[in-house]
Amino acid sequence: MDFRLHWRNLTIYCGLTWSRTQYGVHSTLSDGQHLLLWDFDGVPFGHVVAALRGQQRTYNLPQITILQSSAGEHYHAYCFARRSFLDAVGVIGGTPSVDPNYWKLGIYRGYWTLRISPRADSTFRALLTLPSQVADECTPDDVINGAVYWTRRL
Repeated sequence: MDFRLHWRNLTIYCGLTWSRTQYGVHSTLSDGQHLLLWDFDGVPFGHVVAALRGQQRTYNLPQITILQSSAGEHYHAYCFARRSFLDAVGVIGGTPSVDPNYWKLGIYRGYWTLRISPRADSTFRALLTLPSQVADECTPDDVINGAVYWTRRL
């Protein structure tokens, strides 16, 4: 529902929409480094796996866990690697098929955020962990910020 009131050169706008609280996790770690987080939308699962394996080999990364974040071709990936912001920009941005808006917003804000609360139509589903000989460099306890935000009804 929208309401607009026009008077001379002034417009007052009021809108009403459904929204819900969502929870997320930020990439920032307690020492200022960053956890590697990826978001893929509308990308076939095989392409996601190939892109992440390529980055894992190129950057010698620990294991990467891939989850289906909602129905269809929507995936999140987590890697407990500890990287500087500039290194994270290169690793995430250099990943083929990563959501470009997700990547750009992370650069703008100085951190990346992935939703961890389920959508109304589906829940998260762990699909695959890409093994690695490299040990994890951080833990979930090293993440210092979560996110609570409002979004349109999902």
